[in-house]
Amino acid sequence: MAETKVLSLTAVRHDRAYRKLLTDLESYCLDFEEEELSWAEDLFYGGETTDAADQERWYPSFTDWLAFSYPTCESGLPPAALFAVQRRDSLERDLLAAWCRTRPGFYLVDEVQPDAVLLRDCVTGAVSPVTMEGAPPTPGALMMGRILPVGDGWRTGYDLSELRGLPWEAYAPVLDAELARMRRAWPEAGWDDLLRERWPLLRGLVGLSGLVVKAGKQMGTPPVPATRSRGLTAPPPGAPATWVAVAAALAEYGADGFLAFGERQNLQRLWWDAALTLQPKVVRPKPWAAGVVYAWHHWVTDEEDTRAEVGEAFGVGPSAVGPRARAVAEAVGLEFRDDRYADPLELSVRTQRALDYMAVVR
Repeated sequence: MAETKVLSLTAVRHDRAYRKLLTDLESYCLDFEEEELSWAEDLFYGGETTDAADQERWYPSFTDWLAFSYPTCESGLPPAALFAVQRRDSLERDLLAAWCRTRPGFYLVDEVQPDAVLLRDCVTGAVSPVTMEGAPPTPGALMMGRILPVGDGWRTGYDLSELRGLPWEAYAPVLDAELARMRRAWPEAGWDDLLRERWPLLRGLVGLSGLVVKAGKQMGTPPVPATRSRGLTAPPPGAPATWVAVAAALAEYGADGFLAFGERQNLQRLWWDAALTLQPKVVRPKPWAAGVVYAWHHWVTDEEDTRAEVGEAFGVGPSAVGPRARAVAEAVGLEFRDDRYADPLELSVRTQRALDYMAVVR
């Protein structure tokens, strides 16, 4: 009898912590600086309509991604990880740490039980008992969103909804193609990385796939270039000190230029890919750093920064920028909006990705 009481009190404590954390964490996220929130919204909504009705419709999904997956500009950590530091209760800190390790996904409803719904992860096949409030989903339905570990079971995140109309098999090829593309930038990336970091892009492509199928057509997958980044964001063993100095100059530019965490990583990967191919004899690091930035802006982000403007940021003349930028671009075979070094959630990149998919509709 005593054991039953302890388990019951533990369950009540977990339930209270779960509810309180979701409420407090949402308030914490919405108190971020306006510039950070605006950037997060741009990345989440991408090329989709962002009028008031659309934002209200997708607000739960945005809140979920913002809280648990969005890499904050300064640290790259999600808000939930930063929020955990502020909590005094050990149970709350433990829950938040576990939630930060989750990712959104696609789930099949295996069985609806009196006290839980059994959801089967479409990628891993793992089955989780999820406590859900409101009307239970339809057995066999496909759901998308996030589930959170709480005590001995699972609860819903801010967003877990039924994906009506099409089976998982209609969307699987899109995710396969996107994982292959992610591995161009991060060769060791797996399904968890894809679903955690590129969920807004995947959500948009899933919607596009659904529209194509409902129109009586089939959406193919565009070819994925074979070239890959080495995925290095830190100096490799034995890197010359002057190469490391170039990376340090790029890091300083990223901080001063208000680049987001992911953009700073992209610059580092571009430099280390180029350096390991070119094996340059670097005498002055800053001209090389300027060349990397100009190549990145000119080919990848499609920004109109001139060689003089980029050179000024590093204290070098424009004549030192151009040759090094060309050397970097040629070394890695830099492509327009190259998805090895571009932010896949940025508007122009996502728009181009959607156009690439539409080009292979049959």
